[in-house]
Amino acid sequence: MMNEEYSALLNKIMSELNIENIEVSDVEYQEWKTNFESMKEHDKVFNLLGVLSQYLTAGGRASATILAIAVICTQRWCNEKDIEDFV
Repeated sequence: MMNEEYSALLNKIMSELNIENIEVSDVEYQEWKTNFESMKEHDKVFNLLGVLSQYLTAGGRASATILAIAVICTQRWCNEKDIEDFV
């Protein structure tokens, strides 16, 4: 599974965003995953940095929600990749 230190850090970020009851459905996640996996590696990084930059410069609930969704989906995707590598 994803390094526990990183997982704890992502959980801390989520708590700092102060977004309650945000969930990503399986359908929404699969759409995100399909799009994410179709990107080149540098585009994946750029998109994540873009979401983080938007939150850091604009703040606000909307950008916090977008960042939270990005964290949730990315964390789930990383965990799936760890499981695939393990199996």
